[in-house]
Amino acid sequence: LLLNQWALAERAFRSALQGTTELRAGARLHWKRSWALEYSVGRLEEADHELDAGLALLPEDPTPEAALLWTRKSAIAVYSGAFERGEEAARRASEIADQLPSEDMVRGRVALVRVRLRLSDVKRFDLAAIVADCRTAIDAFKRARNATATGSERAISSETIAPLPATSPTSRTSTTAIGTGTTASTQSTTDVIRFL
Repeated sequence: LLLNQWALAERAFRSALQGTTELRAGARLHWKRSWALEYSVGRLEEADHELDAGLALLPEDPTPEAALLWTRKSAIAVYSGAFERGEEAARRASEIADQLPSEDMVRGRVALVRVRLRLSDVKRFDLAAIVADCRTAIDAFKRARNATATGSERAISSETIAPLPATSPTSRTSTTAIGTGTTASTQSTTDVIRFL
């Protein structure tokens, strides 16, 4: 995605989804595919349906993937001018993130989606809340970065998303399609999911 090759990324995520059997990994791939759909040509409705497909995979228990899917649903609703839907999705993401105190990257993303909502809708504009959410996001991202740097916690750990077997039909995914900028011609699905 870093190379703005949205069509290639969308195809890579679609291909990875076909071979994914682990539900949380599949939900995260739906999340990433929604980004590609949204940014490729502004296919907001299709991106939103992709998020619904990811949510349908998940159990009722709070997961980082559920919070991330709800943050995207909020962002897409806000981009579409559907602020009520955006607020509801942000609320759902916040409720899930509150139950996942060790998931700092998720908590930071949730705070930023609330900022986006408050900045986009004049009725919801609240400077004090925006500043507080920005501070929350910055602090969460710093904790996540520090934890990753010290090796005490990873933003996406093997406990968070189980790797797929190396013999998976999707084990040959082009790295350029996911925007890593490397020249290797293959990458395992496990590495693609860790990249996400």
